[in-house]
Amino acid sequence: MAYLGLNRAGDAVEHLEVAARLARDKKMSADLVGKAYFNLACALVHEKKKKEAIDALSTGFESSGGAGFGLKELQEDRDLEPIRADPAFKKLAAKVALAGGKPKGKSPK
Repeated sequence: MAYLGLNRAGDAVEHLEVAARLARDKKMSADLVGKAYFNLACALVHEKKKKEAIDALSTGFESSGGAGFGLKELQEDRDLEPIRADPAFKKLAAKVALAGGKPKGKSPK
């Protein structure tokens, strides 16, 4: 996520896409998979790719079984502010809430 601090969101997206796919495809820990997709979503928001960001969150949630991030992170992470009003984001947040709302792992950042 250091790329975001350097205003290089495009580079962050490129690297995080690879990291998220590898984490999922190599069957790494569910927590790592969820965090990778969460961080990818944050980078995608910085690139103004809102639909892709929500898709990344959804994939991360589904692929990790709800590990890596929860409702609190969805509601409080500043990077996600631009997509919170989107109906697809609200639907995902409701799904996370129904699953218990808490990540099975630690906080993503």
